Amino acid sequence: IETAREAPERPDLTPAQVFEAQLAMVDASLDRLDAVLGGERFEGKAVGESGVIQDVEVAVVGPIALYHAPGGAVGIAEQRLGSLEPNMRTLDDPEMARAAEALFTTGTGPMPFDPTLGNAAKIEQTEDTVLQQIRKGGPVMWPILILAGSALLVALYKWYQLARVPMVSRRKIAALLKILQRSDTKAAAKLAGEMRGPTGAMLQLAVEHVREPRELLEEVMFEKILETRLKLQSLLSFIALAASAAPLLGLLGTVTGMINTFKLITVFGTGDARTLSSGISEALLTTQYGLIVAIPSLLLYAFLSRRVRRMLDGMVKTAVSFVNRLALSDREEPALPEAVGEAG
Repeated sequence: IETAREAPERPDLTPAQVFEAQLAMVDASLDRLDAVLGGERFEGKAVGESGVIQDVEVAVVGPIALYHAPGGAVGIAEQRLGSLEPNMRTLDDPEMARAAEALFTTGTGPMPFDPTLGNAAKIEQTEDTVLQQIRKGGPVMWPILILAGSALLVALYKWYQLARVPMVSRRKIAALLKILQRSDTKAAAKLAGEMRGPTGAMLQLAVEHVREPRELLEEVMFEKILETRLKLQSLLSFIALAASAAPLLGLLGTVTGMINTFKLITVFGTGDARTLSSGISEALLTTQYGLIVAIPSLLLYAFLSRRVRRMLDGMVKTAVSFVNRLALSDREEPALPEAVGEAG
C-alpha cells in the first residue's frame, strides 16, 4: 500500500512503473480476499488463558479465526481491548472442539462459527455472580445485606404470627348478639368462652361487664383493642425502617465509590477505563442492592400493615355492633309500672 501510494510522487518512475506498483497492490488485495474467503492457515502467536504468549497455529476463514495450541487446546482467537496480541478463548462445547481439531488436522470439515464475532462471549464475561457483585460493592454492601436478612426474618415471623391469629366468624357474633337480646348472660358467657383470638377475648370481657354502664363497657373493649394493636403492630416498624434505610445505605456506597473513582483519576488519569471500573462498580452496585432491599421491604410492610389494620377494624366493628345491639335491647325492655298511692 505504501509503495503504491508513493509511486506517483517518485520522479524516477515511469508511468508504466507507477501503474505496475498500483496494480501489484490490487493483486495483493485480491489474493488476500481469496485467502480469507477460502480459508488460510499459518503460524502465529496468541495470549493464552493463563496470560502467557504461546506459539499457535491459526486458521482464518472469513471473519472467524481459530487457533490450535501445541498442547491440543482448540478455540477461537479474538482481539481484546488493550492487548496487541490476539487472545485465545477455549471452546467449552466438546463437539465444537472436536470439529475444530478435525479442521486443523484434515483441512476440511465443519467449523465453529460465532455469529456475534465474539461479542456474546465478551458480554458473558462481564456478567458477575452475586458473590462477585457483593465483593465489588465494597464494605457498604454488608450492612445492606444484614438489613435485608433481618427484614426478611421479621416479615416471615410477622406473617406466621398473623396467620395463627384465630378469627371469629360473623355467624358466631350474630348468635352472641341474639343471645344478649334475650338477656341470657350465662349462655352468652358460654358462647363467648368458645371464641378464640383477640376478638373472642374482647367479647368475653364485654359479656363479663355487660351489666356495667355503657361508657365503662366501651372503655373495657377499647382497652382490649389497644392491647391487641400493640401486639400485632410490634416489629412492623423495623420493616419500614429497612425500607427507608436501605436506599440511604446505597447512596452512601455511591458516594464512597465515586470518591474512590476520583482518587484513581487523580493517580492514573482517565486514559484506562478498567482502572476506574472498581470505583464505578462500587457506586452502582450499592445503589442497586439498596433498592433491591427497599422495594420488597416496602411491599411487605404494606401487606402486613394492611392485614393488621383489617384485623383491628374487624374488632372495632364487632365492638360497635355489640354496644349498639346492647343499647337497642335495653330500649326494647318494658318499663316497670310506678307505684301509686300511699302505704297503708
